[in-house]
This record gives sequence, C-alpha cells and structure tokens, in this order.
Amino acid sequence: MRLEQRQGEQSAYSRRLQQLGTALGVKSNHVMGMVRLADGCTEAEALAACRQFSRDNARTPMQWTAGPQAGFTTGTPWLPVNPNHTEINAEAELADPDSVFHFYQKLIALRKHPDYKQTLVYGDTIPVWEDEPGLMAYHRKGDRDLLVIGNFCADGRTVALPADCT
Repeated sequence: MRLEQRQGEQSAYSRRLQQLGTALGVKSNHVMGMVRLADGCTEAEALAACRQFSRDNARTPMQWTAGPQAGFTTGTPWLPVNPNHTEINAEAELADPDSVFHFYQKLIALRKHPDYKQTLVYGDTIPVWEDEPGLMAYHRKGDRDLLVIGNFCADGRTVALPADCT
C-alpha cells in the first residue's frame, strides 16, 4: 500500500513574519523580540527567533477565494493575506473532489456509518509498527478490526499489509 502526502497540505497557510509586532500575538511577539534584543541580538536575529517560536506565522485572514484579499474583506485586512490564496482557498477545496475538505466529509460519513460507528467511536486502540519512523498506525478494534495508517513523512512510503487485511 502506498502512502502519500498531498502537496501543500502541511503548513499550507504558514507565512513568515515580516517585522516584530506585525501579528496578532503582538505582546508575546514583542516581548520575545525585546528579550532577544536585550540579550544582544540584532533586530533580524530577534525576528528570526520570533519566526521560529511564534504561532503568528500561521495567522492569516481566512482564504475564501482566489480573489482580492482572498475574499476575506473588501477593505484592508489587519494581517497580510498569504500570497498562496490564489491556489489554496475554500472555494478551490470545494471544487476539488480529492481535497482535504472532501476527505474529511468521507471520514465523518464513515464514523457515522452504522457498520463502523461502534468500532470507530468505542473501539479499543492498539498501536502497531511503533518502531517505524514517521508512521503512525493502529488497529481500532470493536465489532470490526480496522487498521489505520498515517504517513507523517514528506515522501510517500510503501508498507506491507498483514495477510488478513482485506
């Protein structure tokens, strides 16, 4: 079985802070920057520290469309719109049958399906392949035995499924 990561799914909305104090976490951003400056760092070094440790890199206006300001506002948003909004946005997700949005719809439908609900909601979780780096896998056991495999590597992986896996 081949496990792939779709292009752009991980950190799709991250952007880099451009200057100290430009994001929602201004206080923590500012304090971290001031501490770094007090420690003798240059402003560029302090900004690099904020970029590394701050959640503000992931804060951008909601990307609704590929249009101006990502469809978030007709005005000027308080945070810069990520330039990738022309490719990564809610409208594009809805139009793509293989998008994360549609994948989650399928997962929710599976969880609610009467044949699988008992196992997925109430079943036991039994880890497998714990020594495989970048792989999270477990059996979900209840009325059924489901094998769940997640690949957290940048590249695709191939795994040998157990013989009793159908």
